[in-house]
Amino acid sequence: MASTYQIWLNRRVRMFPILFFQFYLGMTVFIFAFGPWPWPVQNPLLLYLYLLAAQVSLWLGYKSGLRVRPGGYYCYGPWTIKRILKISLILNLAWIIPGYMMALNLDAPDVGQLLSRIWLGINDPGSAYRLKFTPLEERVGSPLGYVGILISPVLWMLLPLSIVYWTQLSNKFRLCFVFVIVANLFKWVALGTTKGIADFAILSITMLAASNANFLDRSKSLKRRLKILLYAGFVLMLLLFCFLYMQYGRRGGAYTNPYNYNADIGINYDNWMLLTKSEAGIGAISSVTSYLTQGYYGLSLALNEDFQWSYGVGNSLFLIGIFEKFAGRGTIFDKTYPARVEKYGWGAHNNWHSFYTWIASDVTFTGAIILVFFIGRIFAMTWIDTLKKENPFAVSMLALLVIMLMYFPANNQVLAFGHTWPAFFAILCCWLFTKKRHNWLLSGKRLNRPSVVK
Repeated sequence: MASTYQIWLNRRVRMFPILFFQFYLGMTVFIFAFGPWPWPVQNPLLLYLYLLAAQVSLWLGYKSGLRVRPGGYYCYGPWTIKRILKISLILNLAWIIPGYMMALNLDAPDVGQLLSRIWLGINDPGSAYRLKFTPLEERVGSPLGYVGILISPVLWMLLPLSIVYWTQLSNKFRLCFVFVIVANLFKWVALGTTKGIADFAILSITMLAASNANFLDRSKSLKRRLKILLYAGFVLMLLLFCFLYMQYGRRGGAYTNPYNYNADIGINYDNWMLLTKSEAGIGAISSVTSYLTQGYYGLSLALNEDFQWSYGVGNSLFLIGIFEKFAGRGTIFDKTYPARVEKYGWGAHNNWHSFYTWIASDVTFTGAIILVFFIGRIFAMTWIDTLKKENPFAVSMLALLVIMLMYFPANNQVLAFGHTWPAFFAILCCWLFTKKRHNWLLSGKRLNRPSVVK
């Protein structure tokens, strides 16, 4: 097997993450402009120049991060990777029932009620989806909510670390890990949404690729590449099926909703993407393209608005919920761009607005471009460190950044919610604190890597 040093020197390995996201983000912009939804953008030149600037900033940030020396893992005391994984698994197992109670707004750990909600999610996703909504101020402040915030960084680390270090885990650990994953996936089924299922699909594919990065080398066996590609294809097809099934349930048995009342537009049946004439096919294409692109319409509306500072917390529904408990409802949220474009009929909670719009509520749209540069830089640095398979916090940070970037066209996914905001900053600090720098990449020296799970 090629050494970590040799893998990292491969340009295909180094550049694969940023090339993928440049293609993905570019594809969403292309579909927004030429897809089946004729979004009524009033300032197309400004919008597309801004999106171009965002992708260039991400590219430049990533390239600058590649020049940073890769770090190892300075293990403090007993905090080995094996111990971190063990603690994360125990907490995830213990949090299954409380996690269901939090997600489903249950007052007591009633297993029968949990099973009935799962069954409802399977048979009637629309009803399950409508039951999940609660007012913003009720989502923060419960004792279970505070416990979940405190342990969220440790809970988050289980999935990425288990996949990256899979070959070094015991069969008992693997079995418990699979049980946790299945239980969490059914929780999202009970909610009538594919959010958690999509995150699992994205992260499992990403971490599998990161732990086998040499599959990108053309000299490696075709069999290994095919295994990874087949897994990715299977998971993505399963995700698509779940997404369409739940959308079908929410619409009361209709495959497609040909009209977007918020933007006052109907789908263009003559569009080049709608080659199929079947109702199911049109429903699939219209739903997926709407989810991938509608955030850019929200961004186009926000670009027309003047900046109103939201005190540094307007980018996050989680932080808004906390601060408005003291400052009063609407004192901060009403200053955000998504709230202020509601006058155009584009809802702040039921429509996408893009990552840039939410972040700009605190740092301006120019500041959002600068922030994207640093996100790209950290993305490259964590990719470097993940390839070494030494620092568990680098692996976990990479997973968070992948989710953040995947949702760029939609919203501020990682920093907006209580189960990921604390995880992001806690893991970021731990990664920077435990990052042990080596000169082996720049000097060309090869170092023996110690066993990573010990």
